[in-house]
Amino acid sequence: APELEEWQQDGEEFYHKGEGGGWQDNLRQAAEVLLLSLVAQFRPLLAPPLVAALQAAAAACPPGSDLATLPGPRLAAGRLGALPLALLQLEAAYCAAAVSAYELHDHLDFTPLLRGRLLAELGSSGSLSSLLKRRVLRLVACWVTRLEG
Repeated sequence: APELEEWQQDGEEFYHKGEGGGWQDNLRQAAEVLLLSLVAQFRPLLAPPLVAALQAAAAACPPGSDLATLPGPRLAAGRLGALPLALLQLEAAYCAAAVSAYELHDHLDFTPLLRGRLLAELGSSGSLSSLLKRRVLRLVACWVTRLEG
């Protein structure tokens, strides 16, 4: 949640702060390196649950949803108020799918996800969309070489 506040205050500074330095200096980057290492080593075991988690998170948080009307439990997030757990799970699933894009290419058909979900997410103006657009754009950037047609 502090990341969301930093990103909303100054998105460009947040990006450069996250990209600067080594992964050893940043908890988020260290977690992404760990995830990538695990998925690369145990692809047959971890790829199907990652894809299932992405699908479940997407189903629980429809594009265009509003923060106030999204059902389910909420977590306190500082000045942003209480964020729905479904939103945080979707953001984490997008991040995991981006980080492990190469490892998931045989398990996830990205083109339908892009056309059916991600484009709707990018075109949405709901309060959830502003929180997810950064992850959606990163996800698309990681999968763009695998798009068909």
